[in-house]
Amino acid sequence: MKLTDRSYFLLSSLFFLVFLSLMLSNYLLIGLTLIMTIYIVFALVKAYVSTMPSHITCTGPKEVSIIAGKVMDISLNIKCKDALNMVLMKEAPIVKIDPLELNNIRNYNVLVRIKPQLGIPSQLKITARVFDIRRLIERDVELLRIKLNVIPRATVASWLIREELMARGRGRTITVEHAIKPHRIGIEYYSSREYMPGDIPRYIDWKKTVKIHKLFIKEFGFSYESPVMMFINSNTSNLDEADKLSFLILMLALTLYSRGLKVGFTIFRNGEMVKLISPTRGKDILINALKILDYVVIENYSRFAEPYLLLEVDISKDTIRNLISLRKTRLTQEYERKLIEVLENEGIGCVIHVSDDSFIRLSDMYLHNILRARGLRVELYTTRLIP
Repeated sequence: MKLTDRSYFLLSSLFFLVFLSLMLSNYLLIGLTLIMTIYIVFALVKAYVSTMPSHITCTGPKEVSIIAGKVMDISLNIKCKDALNMVLMKEAPIVKIDPLELNNIRNYNVLVRIKPQLGIPSQLKITARVFDIRRLIERDVELLRIKLNVIPRATVASWLIREELMARGRGRTITVEHAIKPHRIGIEYYSSREYMPGDIPRYIDWKKTVKIHKLFIKEFGFSYESPVMMFINSNTSNLDEADKLSFLILMLALTLYSRGLKVGFTIFRNGEMVKLISPTRGKDILINALKILDYVVIENYSRFAEPYLLLEVDISKDTIRNLISLRKTRLTQEYERKLIEVLENEGIGCVIHVSDDSFIRLSDMYLHNILRARGLRVELYTTRLIP
């Protein structure tokens, strides 16, 4: 709790009147000063009591479950014993509060929109800066605590895949149309489905929407029939990016599986191939995709510069630049040799490169051009696709 500038102005004026009345010995001025003193004391006491946390109640959910990266609206009801002014605090994972500032309220409904990511605190604190009606006192008040159960995206994708594996034994199949997937998987249009919350508006199928009077979204997929190799960079920069990468791997695998394609997996980490899974069909694709998640790791993106920063000797910037360029060149040649050898042995016709967005380098773009020059189809999917 603290006094506002308005309170300090009133107190300064009161001290000035007290000093002036004592100097002049004017009874009228002394009486006026006494009345002003009583008013200010009463106003401050009233402001202190009205802004006490016990006089403010906020009702809302105590616990919510939400998929990481998804948007959820939470409705809160705020009640005050006395009319108050209030400014709600916007802190992560809160992305929007409507309205943000409340004036002269006793009972009001507030909409809080959240978009949690993995790694955030499990408790969502709704706080506000509260002012009395005269704005003499302000204090920060915690209105409500909500427990957040943030479900990883990869967990949802693994549920879908495990359900699909179980459904195969019961004689039915879950198609990709029923799956939660990134906004756009593939580059070629093949069908439309009914619009769902979270879809990107620019992919709306306006012709079908106007014809049926319902929103429809365009679906994109793959048209190739040759075996597909998913080229996966398993390095990620943080927990949320690791979840996005895992989700992207699983949903791509589920999409390719639903198309009846042969799919293989090649996992690279720091320029080294750590796992090769030959192309397979059917449920083996989904089983292999689940196993690949064990190879996703979190690390800092500093593997090129860090060894030279640790040197105690003074090295010029040009020397460091040349050393880094040399290392990148060697690393690119190693990528090229290993990957092309694998692709030729397996008869691959398309490569899907899946990576954390912060780990895409110019050397990767160079490698894509080499593969395209050899007649292969190359597609790049990064964690930027996932909200």
